[in-house]
Amino acid sequence: MHYYELFEGVVNGTYVSVRYDSETNQRLADFANELSVPNALPPGKYHTTIVYSRRPIPWILAIPGDDARMEFAGWDLFPSHRKADEQCLVMLLKSDYLQSRFNLAMDMGATFDFPVYTPHITISYDVGDFDTEKLSPPSFELKMSHEQAEPLMGY
Repeated sequence: MHYYELFEGVVNGTYVSVRYDSETNQRLADFANELSVPNALPPGKYHTTIVYSRRPIPWILAIPGDDARMEFAGWDLFPSHRKADEQCLVMLLKSDYLQSRFNLAMDMGATFDFPVYTPHITISYDVGDFDTEKLSPPSFELKMSHEQAEPLMGY
């Protein structure tokens, strides 16, 4: 049985993210506060999307091992999917683990709405007019905890 068969309703797709351990979550929140990031997410809300597929796939969750490393790759502003006039502050990541999990999802028939997969952690969904040039990289290790999956449901 696939995990999405446990839910009532029409399953329209699959969402999978990687979550971070509690220490990383707290450090990200403290770091965002130190950087005076407007509307920063609280601890526990930080994640990295692996796949947001409009087609369901039979995903098997994995627990990232010690070899599942990631590196800070910069800061960027993404357009918000919530409101047209908002910008999201994201911490760009480089990770063979995240890339390989994304590639696996694509091999399984997942859909993807963007031209390229860009692993990142959203720090704020609404930073307004924010200058990323003044931001420094984090001085702590980002540690993944586990993957989390859920169905995209139709009504």
